[in-house]
Amino acid sequence: SPSIDILFETPADTFGSNVLAILLTGANSDGAKGMLKVKQKGGMTIAQRPASAEFSTMPQAAVTANAAKQVKDINEIKLFLLGLAKNK
Repeated sequence: SPSIDILFETPADTFGSNVLAILLTGANSDGAKGMLKVKQKGGMTIAQRPASAEFSTMPQAAVTANAAKQVKDINEIKLFLLGLAKNK
């Protein structure tokens, strides 16, 4: 498996719904399989909106695989993360 899939699959298996997976710009389609596993285990999954990505292949693969619960522009992802940090 590509390393990004493993990066997502390993915590999904261990931490289940406590995992947040974010997939940003990339030129390959890896990451979608691992992100789908995070989603199936109840974790939060976000893909960068492909139209806003420098290379749309990776986030588009996640959208096509229905692995992303949310699809956001990079600034929306930033605000989401800042909101998480603020609430901790």
